[in-house]
Amino acid sequence: MKNLLTILSVFLCASVFAQINTELLGSFSYETSLSDIWGYADEDGNEYALVGKRNGVSIVDVSDPANLDEVFVVDGPSSIWRDLKVWNDHAYVTNETGNGLLIIDLSPLPTSHDLPVVRYTDGGWDNAHNLYIDENGICYIFGADRDNGGVIMYDLTQHATELVEVGKFENWYVHDGMARGDTLYLGHINDGIFSVVDVSDKQNPVLLGTKVTSFNFTHNVWVSDDGDYLFTTDERSDAYIGAYDISDLNDIEEIDLYQSSEGGVIPHNVHYLDGFLVTSYYRDGLDITDVSRPNNIIRVGSYDTADDMEGNGFNGAWGAYPYLPSGNILVSDIEKGLFVIGFNYERACFLEGRVFREGSSVPLNQINVDVADFSTQTDISGEFLTGTPNAGNYDVTFSRQGYLPKTLNLDLVNGELIDTTVYLELDTRFGITIEIVDQDGIALSDVNVQLYAQVDTFYTVSNDSGYAFVDSVFPADYIVHVGKWGYQTTCDSVYFDELDSMETVTIEERYYDDFSMDFSWEINSTASKGAFVREKPNPTFDDGSSVQPGYDAYGDCFDFAFITGNAYTEEIAEDDIDDGMTSISSPIMDLSSNTNTFINYYHWLYLKSFGSQNPNDSLNVWVTNGADSVMIESFDHSSAQRDWVYSSIQIDDLIDVTDEMRIHFIAADNSPGHVFEVGIDVFSVSEEELQSTTDKVSSKNRILLYPNPMLTGEQMNFNRILSRVEVYNMTGQLVLENENQSGISTKGLKSGMYIVKLIDGSYEQIDKVIFK
Repeated sequence: MKNLLTILSVFLCASVFAQINTELLGSFSYETSLSDIWGYADEDGNEYALVGKRNGVSIVDVSDPANLDEVFVVDGPSSIWRDLKVWNDHAYVTNETGNGLLIIDLSPLPTSHDLPVVRYTDGGWDNAHNLYIDENGICYIFGADRDNGGVIMYDLTQHATELVEVGKFENWYVHDGMARGDTLYLGHINDGIFSVVDVSDKQNPVLLGTKVTSFNFTHNVWVSDDGDYLFTTDERSDAYIGAYDISDLNDIEEIDLYQSSEGGVIPHNVHYLDGFLVTSYYRDGLDITDVSRPNNIIRVGSYDTADDMEGNGFNGAWGAYPYLPSGNILVSDIEKGLFVIGFNYERACFLEGRVFREGSSVPLNQINVDVADFSTQTDISGEFLTGTPNAGNYDVTFSRQGYLPKTLNLDLVNGELIDTTVYLELDTRFGITIEIVDQDGIALSDVNVQLYAQVDTFYTVSNDSGYAFVDSVFPADYIVHVGKWGYQTTCDSVYFDELDSMETVTIEERYYDDFSMDFSWEINSTASKGAFVREKPNPTFDDGSSVQPGYDAYGDCFDFAFITGNAYTEEIAEDDIDDGMTSISSPIMDLSSNTNTFINYYHWLYLKSFGSQNPNDSLNVWVTNGADSVMIESFDHSSAQRDWVYSSIQIDDLIDVTDEMRIHFIAADNSPGHVFEVGIDVFSVSEEELQSTTDKVSSKNRILLYPNPMLTGEQMNFNRILSRVEVYNMTGQLVLENENQSGISTKGLKSGMYIVKLIDGSYEQIDKVIFK
């Protein structure tokens, strides 16, 4: 039974700051909703906001933020999306409903507010999502209703309003992008990647590299001044700003992920300015981060323009423009209007270092590093990266279960890095004793005992007196996992300390195997691939739909089963059984004293033919007694099931029951082969017919979580959009949460075991996940 952990109702309230190091200088409201924003300064130094409205463009003089003055308005087709850029005293505006490219001549400012307007409609496209204009006067149109919606390149240097097309890049749809020199950086939102393209020869663009972003929905991109780092946003609930090292385009590396806050808030547009990112973060408003150390992104400023809204939703700050000569930041809030924000661009205070075990060079991972309202954990190398926006004297605490906490008092200074090395002493350590007995209280030897805590795992075996000893244990809750062939495997949560360091575990005499321990089943295979493995099942998909459970039969210890092949793949034929058979055979069982003998197990079977002929592959279940064999069940295409199916079969009338009994599961891919996969779990022998141990095996309810195990920082996926996901560490602390998504990035979680609570309406499910 899975009585492994009681999830504690611990909810850490993340600090939400409506305003950090910023000042509201002025605002201007509209009767219509807004979209993107850009800025412009005339020859006299007057500054203007160019504001995209639902029904046109508004130009506001923001030279005196306390007295904003709308000086020009031009109507346009109604469109939710309107994006603007400026080059050589001309504003260029795209929208997604029609009338081509709007071009506004800004040169009469400030003398005249009568600004000439023309519309470019000769490019073979009527609307586009976005645009960018580089320092060389090349205008890049993104997401137009032409070709694949990629990039169309125009030269503006020959004529400001009569555009000359000089090239295109149509490998994918492009949602947004920017250019520097002869290099184009593009966000492909539908494909979940960004790309880097050489456009020195605009007639023949050359793709230099691509990278998948954390939430597979790459909305916008911006590059650092030195061209070594790229920053992206994924326009998804609870997604991140991503930092990528692109100095080697053959080996692009994700180096940090940053969230303004938790609770589902969506990032939108990010811009780079002198080592800072200025981001419009929808319901979190304006967000400013220091990325001068791009692998350690620290928030240094914020202003919540949507202070009455939180969480998931396309409301609040659409755009933020940081490039005015004054340094003031322009923000367009969809509902609230135009904001002018003041910010003093001051560097963060950086704190980085390493944590080791006292008196050694052993690095310690999952050490909590807490400083003021900011916290992080060390990684597998014992390293940590954190910081604060404001200088001061701080207590920094390093802690983890099993070690004595240590607090350092540090003076953190803006623009400076404190690099520190910390050594933690082991907490009180003591030995524990686990006594293993059968149902009659008789001591059992050679029993496997495994203890799991948040950060340590111990393995031992009971001696002839039935005692298993573990040294150097620290006070904690442990999952005590006990098993031996011929006995019922158990797993329960036990708290050990020096005053309670003895535990007696009773295991029932019974042939049982849920495959959570290795009891040496024999595996044979003549197949070229797809042999049985004892692992945590990964799902297999066909056209996006799961074709088998992707989890073990619910109700046993841990999550193991025997699976044919087990690669996580969306190609159903990649790791199925091919060109032969694979089998598993139990160790010998003495059943000679049984009055009645029932064989019990779960299985699933998936078969698919690529032609009209029915698949001829099969799963056959055999029982042998040392002399004779009998097939007790056979499954083919007519009995294929995508869920775990339970069997309880009496064999006394089929074969003589002896002291040399074995069960064999044989899966054969017979010529001509088809796609064929099998799963086996929770095998047992009983003297009466047993009912299914669970009513939760149906895929109608069961949520697939994959891959499991997974790498730290990897995307955790689900087979449908869930109402809510909560991830707890083994102390019951809520460390990650998400809402209304089919996946969640695990950036920031360290290696170890976690408990995941999956919620789909009224249905709730708890799983264990291992991070490597």
